[in-house]
Amino acid sequence: MKHLMMSILANLLLVSVVIAAPKKNEHGSAKGNLEAIEENGALINARVFAPLHEHSIAESTIVIWKEDLLDEAAKASDASQPVYKQAANLLEAWKSALLERSKLRADSKFTGHVSDSTDMESSRKTNLHLCDWVAYERERDAAHEHHRKDVQAAKTFAQGPPKIWADRSAILRPLLDRQYAQLRELRRALLQQARAPQPAVPVSKPQTAVVPASSVKETATTPARVGKESEAAAASGADPIVGSWQWDDKSIVHIRPDGKFKGEKGRHGIWQVVPENKNYRLKWDSGSSVELTLSSDNRSLSCESQKGHKLHAERLETAPQSEPIVKSK
Repeated sequence: MKHLMMSILANLLLVSVVIAAPKKNEHGSAKGNLEAIEENGALINARVFAPLHEHSIAESTIVIWKEDLLDEAAKASDASQPVYKQAANLLEAWKSALLERSKLRADSKFTGHVSDSTDMESSRKTNLHLCDWVAYERERDAAHEHHRKDVQAAKTFAQGPPKIWADRSAILRPLLDRQYAQLRELRRALLQQARAPQPAVPVSKPQTAVVPASSVKETATTPARVGKESEAAAASGADPIVGSWQWDDKSIVHIRPDGKFKGEKGRHGIWQVVPENKNYRLKWDSGSSVELTLSSDNRSLSCESQKGHKLHAERLETAPQSEPIVKSK
């Protein structure tokens, strides 16, 4: 009896340590409910399916444990939710098994009446006649037989539930062992994913948009840096005279690379190179014309009109806004 009590106390102490003791994980912080289930699931399985004459875990303990687990899951990451779901299912399976075990354990306690087997001869205080002795012996034998049947029924009743539980345990325990193995596998995969080095996210450099030259319309009023408009024209293959020019009277003429020019108030015409002296001749649609000489730095135009008037124009370094010029095909 002493050894039985010591075994019961040891089992109860072991279960309480597994469930309630705040242990530390490898990082030194308190272990959570998920870690406790993973580490002690095999031991809990053994206690849940212990024989009926041994003590096990109370169903209320599993219920509280599941509530704490769900509170912990609500604060966990999305990636760990499948692991918490598997752990909750395992706790629910343990609770169902414990409820079935408790019912069979209660049924195994015999509550029927066992008849009294007191020796009827000692209860007789008077002498009996022969006929009375015959009746007495018959009653005594019937009482003994009834007592024997009561004792056998009590033994059979007490042995039935343990046998039923042993058969149920043989069916249920492999299922819960499999659920526990799935939990450990999900937990291991989650830890491996957390420990895996995350790939470095490349920092994208700002891309400079490249606009095809064919999609850009040329304008005679494109802003240019000081002294760079004629250089840009030469680099692009255009004639050095191409650009915007301001005359002495402040009027502006835009000379285009397509051999045309346009001035203010709708005054426009054509220009061409004079082969003999490399000068430029501007001819307005009205019929008048002028021959211009381009300076060596390509920044000024000068001429003398047919009436002897001197004309002068300076290249505009930053051209004013005007309509776009479309190259002629």
